[in-house]
Amino acid sequence: MPPKSKAATKRTPNKQLKENVASWGLPARWLPIVLACLAASSDKDLSGVELFAGEKLIAAGLASQGLSCKTIELEDGQDITTESGQKLAISYLCRCQQNSLIWFGTVCSSWVFVGRSNGGRYTWWPSGDTARPYTKAHNMLADITVDLAWLAFCLGLHVVIEQPLTSCLFDYPPMLKVVAKMAMERISVHLDGFGSTSMKPLQLYGTVPWLSKLQHSSRWRHHFAQPMRTLTTYKTNALGSVGVTGKKKALKESSAYPKQFGRVIGELHGELLRPPRRKRIFSLMDDV
Repeated sequence: MPPKSKAATKRTPNKQLKENVASWGLPARWLPIVLACLAASSDKDLSGVELFAGEKLIAAGLASQGLSCKTIELEDGQDITTESGQKLAISYLCRCQQNSLIWFGTVCSSWVFVGRSNGGRYTWWPSGDTARPYTKAHNMLADITVDLAWLAFCLGLHVVIEQPLTSCLFDYPPMLKVVAKMAMERISVHLDGFGSTSMKPLQLYGTVPWLSKLQHSSRWRHHFAQPMRTLTTYKTNALGSVGVTGKKKALKESSAYPKQFGRVIGELHGELLRPPRRKRIFSLMDDV
């Protein structure tokens, strides 16, 4: 049998990579983008990506541990609903080293209790009224979150998706499916113990092994915290029904994580990525 040519030898790994990526079940339009990004990312120079980054405090927490983290944020001109925004996010994921942290602070306004009526959402119908442009837009953000989270998982990266405790995003069928596929763990935390001016309870779904440590830290801190404000007001009408109204200014200010929360996330993930210390081997020179 004649030896394989160099050209044939080179084609085999590329073909295998293409087959592997195609088997992940990502959107078909992403396949050439992922392959191109993987080919261009032989050097894994990132340890995290924060999407829907807001004040970028998770990225800052990782940076405090010497870890490089990129961010995706609409206010920075990075629109993840566009082709260019998705290409940028995919390229960042492909540059991440194994076990890097991919953090999603997906826009929650359409999914939380005080905002569900705008999207026609209910606990029994989390997809909402898809005839409304507002609902379609937020469902699209959720779908992109699902696809990027799954890509990260397939690349060997860790994923955390954050939402307020009243959010029904995790009941949205595509999200429900990917959470099960990735066997994500759920915890709840309160941000008051990390320096927030409100209690701000959150739910986190993730694959990182330190989630239980974060929950334990939150519970301990929450015990000593003294929140200074609430985010909603309650009014009872003449018929006895209770209406809930969000305080716009307080809700906007509470959307950012406290700096201490970002630092704790950075410390926990930095500990995960650092190589374990080797135990010192006994030496005959110890007594010399």
